[in-house]
Amino acid sequence: MGGSTKRVKGLTRVEFLHQTNMISVLLLVFIVVVLITSSKILERMGEDEIERAYMTGRASTEQVQGNVSLNIIDEPTTNATITTTAVAAATTIGDVLTSGGKLGFIPGRLELDMFYKGIVERDLIIKNNANYELDLSFGTSLKDYVVVESSNIIIGKGESGTVTVRFNGKDLGVITGYLSATGSGLKGYIPIVLNVGSARATGLLKVTIPSEFKEVNSGDDILVSVELDGFNGDVVEIVYIIKDSENNELIRTTQSMTIGDSARFDKTLTMPNVRDGLYIVGVEVRYAGMTLVDSEILTVGHYEPFSEKPSIVGGLGLNPVTFKIILLLVMIMIIVLFATYSREVGRIGEIERRKKL
Repeated sequence: MGGSTKRVKGLTRVEFLHQTNMISVLLLVFIVVVLITSSKILERMGEDEIERAYMTGRASTEQVQGNVSLNIIDEPTTNATITTTAVAAATTIGDVLTSGGKLGFIPGRLELDMFYKGIVERDLIIKNNANYELDLSFGTSLKDYVVVESSNIIIGKGESGTVTVRFNGKDLGVITGYLSATGSGLKGYIPIVLNVGSARATGLLKVTIPSEFKEVNSGDDILVSVELDGFNGDVVEIVYIIKDSENNELIRTTQSMTIGDSARFDKTLTMPNVRDGLYIVGVEVRYAGMTLVDSEILTVGHYEPFSEKPSIVGGLGLNPVTFKIILLLVMIMIIVLFATYSREVGRIGEIERRKKL
């Protein structure tokens, strides 16, 4: 009797340990699947957070009316005749906006002046500065206004590729958004600003922001310089707008003026409580059923463009790379514990067999 095998609730000790081992394996597999799934969710959350905070500067408040002041600087008396051409004019200005260095865009920013219901096409050059081949796909936050051809491109090491971007001026006003290039562990952005005005407008509008107001913080005042020319005693409605890079309107305020021929004045707006990022100050001048549009880009807080998939996920204090390292360490620990447990089960089984002999 002394050599009989002990039983645990109807099972031998070895059978119990083997079943426990199987349940542990299934539990560990489940844990690994949950961790991998969490990693994917966390990475997507991280990208969403980046798109809001780094690129789009998503507002943390609802629409806010800014403080407004007006300072007339000059009122020239000379007459001027301003005409527009029959085709849409377009400008593509700005520096490359990726900081990682592996993706380069020419131009780095797409600012276009175009006519209502007009279509403009521009080439975007992508430079591969990485030491490996890139497989990139393109998307945009302005699906109703922007189409990228082709939507996917492969660029060899040290080479460049070109895609055609088609813009549709389907709505009057300032349209803001971005184009994204994603693939091979990289993600880069190209800001887009469309100034869509009336094709038959006969005036001239120019909006500038002095350099000292192009980098501000939330709550700071912004000075906007407006120049109007080519008018003939018209009563105009001037609309001041601040938007983020997802086309969300943060401020809208209007005023009416009579423009004898031309005018130059400053406007002061107060930046609402927003996150760091790029923002667009737009001005629309409406008169006689026509609309003129112009805009300027400014930076709020510390804006650091990027190309690699990055950054800290809001509220969690982790980034995808850190989480993957933690996941790898957990899996290694699980494997070691499983191997140790299996060896111990085998040792106990061997002892039980010897006792039977």
